[in-house]
Amino acid sequence: MDQERRMNFLRILTLVIFLFLFSGCFSLTKELPPQKTYTIGLNNKEIKKSKLNTKKSLKVYEPKVINSLNTKAMNYIKDNIYKSSYVLSKWSDEPSRMIQQLISSYLNKTQIFEYVSSSDLRLKSDYKLLSELISFEHIYIKNNSFASLEIRVFLIDNKSKKTYFQTFSYLEKLPENTTKEYVVTMNSISKTFTEDLTLFIINSLNNHTIK
Repeated sequence: MDQERRMNFLRILTLVIFLFLFSGCFSLTKELPPQKTYTIGLNNKEIKKSKLNTKKSLKVYEPKVINSLNTKAMNYIKDNIYKSSYVLSKWSDEPSRMIQQLISSYLNKTQIFEYVSSSDLRLKSDYKLLSELISFEHIYIKNNSFASLEIRVFLIDNKSKKTYFQTFSYLEKLPENTTKEYVVTMNSISKTFTEDLTLFIINSLNNHTIK
């Protein structure tokens, strides 16, 4: 009988512990705020039409990038040692796709080219834009944090195979060490990048006889 009582007691104790842990996990999940989704966008009203119109076409390819960087998870690095991602914040798409669409949309608005495509369809084009996404992260250094964007771009004439390339690198300090300020700053950096990219393309085309 004593052994049977001990077994019953252990069963009851196990059940109580299980219910306690289950209710605790449920409460924790219930109390967590919803995950926020952010994106990189453009203000179309601020995009100026270029004086240069080549009457040519351009295809923008998705940037090459390492898998650990190309994720919807919002990454951050602390003191160049510890790397992780935010639990309650994420990007709306992979960085490579956001950058590709950003470039394509911006260049379409400038009207430098007759049309700009980022489609996966095998469309013929006069020029192509290849790129490598090197950095797209939130970096903490001691008590400060920065938004980092680095991308190497290649503009190629499909007919002559003439290639122009440039690396664009941006590291901007955040006014506050928050996810929201990181997103705002990354959007600001991305805007600067598209403007710098446009100047790079115009200068490259001006140095290259367009036939």
